[in-house]
Amino acid sequence: DGYHYFKKGVFGINWNFLIWKIKYKKLMHRNDLIYTVPSSWMFERAKSSIMLNKSEIRLLPNPIDTELFKPAAVNSISSFRTDLNIDHDSFVIVYNSTTGKKNKLKGIDILNNALKLLQSKSLNIPLSKIILINFGGSKGEEQTHGFRNISVGYINDTAELAKIYSSADCVVIPSIVESFGQVAAEALSCCTPVISFDTSGLRDIVHHQSNGLLAEAFSHTSLCEKMIEMIKTSKKNRLSMGEKGRKYVLENLSYPILSKKYLNIINRNL
Repeated sequence: DGYHYFKKGVFGINWNFLIWKIKYKKLMHRNDLIYTVPSSWMFERAKSSIMLNKSEIRLLPNPIDTELFKPAAVNSISSFRTDLNIDHDSFVIVYNSTTGKKNKLKGIDILNNALKLLQSKSLNIPLSKIILINFGGSKGEEQTHGFRNISVGYINDTAELAKIYSSADCVVIPSIVESFGQVAAEALSCCTPVISFDTSGLRDIVHHQSNGLLAEAFSHTSLCEKMIEMIKTSKKNRLSMGEKGRKYVLENLSYPILSKKYLNIINRNL
């Protein structure tokens, strides 16, 4: 919607307003630019904005390297779980904790509330068999609402990250907003079903009861219910979800597919 010169709580010059006006004047008459957005949600936002509503905008999702993000071998998964002292019959939930405690949009607080509620629910496996693994933060291990929570730290190796996704029974993404949903796409590419909120760019990637489950935004109760549903889903059906997830990524988000779309945009083809 743009910015207003006067804004409550801003004393002196509202620099956001001036910067926006400069951008608007520079861009409003340009017809030689094509803007790309990574999700349908961002596409609608861009089309309705004052800055870009008369511009040429194309949908171009982020590409996923499906040769790197792929299901890990069974022995590799077994070795990973053994190294962390996780039984083969445990249910492993993976989530990304990068900047989560600082960035409210990542929804870690909502996830914590959902886990607190999950602790009180009747499940088909003991609570001790539900293991949390998070990546992106500091290494360590703690108890989170009665669940064993293992922090594997920052992962800069794609193969290692793919192994973490592959070793999970599901990946939970509690984000309030995602322009695309990189973690969701990477996890699905590794054949691991995803639970997220029904919101923003995640809607393009996570398809309810097909390759994952969508919780009501932004309800910790609904998120808890979807985790329970996934825990009670048979291994066979979870594997089927994961396979559908990889199929979707291969057909819509892989480099061969998106390189063609990118070339079409450059050549201004429809």
